[in-house]
Amino acid sequence: MRVSSIAAASLLVITTAAARDSATEREIAERVFDGRKSFDAFRSASHVTAERLHCKTPGICISSSLADYRQDSPRSLSVGQVEQLRNLFSRHDSYSPDLWRLKPRQFDLKACGVEYGVLFTFHSVPEVRIALCFKCDEFGVFVGTHDHSEHVNRGTELSFMRSRLIPLIKSIYPHDSQIQNLPLKRP
Repeated sequence: MRVSSIAAASLLVITTAAARDSATEREIAERVFDGRKSFDAFRSASHVTAERLHCKTPGICISSSLADYRQDSPRSLSVGQVEQLRNLFSRHDSYSPDLWRLKPRQFDLKACGVEYGVLFTFHSVPEVRIALCFKCDEFGVFVGTHDHSEHVNRGTELSFMRSRLIPLIKSIYPHDSQIQNLPLKRP
């Protein structure tokens, strides 16, 4: 009798954890990737590249449009780097708690202007791109190849994953002084 009670309790814990993981996955798909199709494309892409972004216009660049940036040559990520990146963007604790409290069609955006510095492209159908701004700790998720499209993520806060993301980015750009000087926490 006692063994079956322990087994039943274990099964309940596993079932509860699986349901929680499924709910988390669904929330991330909806609130960060604008739906299951783009989230699945992000998770299944076999080829992922990184590109440094630079403003096309000299001076102050405050734009969330990828069309306003010049892209350096893409660098292919290793299997390990891709897994780290996927893991970071698939974790509930990588995002602001405010994101999970948003009502439908609500967005959690900062008032500062973004200046993207790195773009990850998940070569899949549809193509999923994630642009990162380290000046104000924001990111944008873009679905498709059109550089004039708006980001689809409802929360843009990067600070919850920054300390885990910066070492990965430094490993991708070991000779880039701007990247190497990025602090783990935004000052």
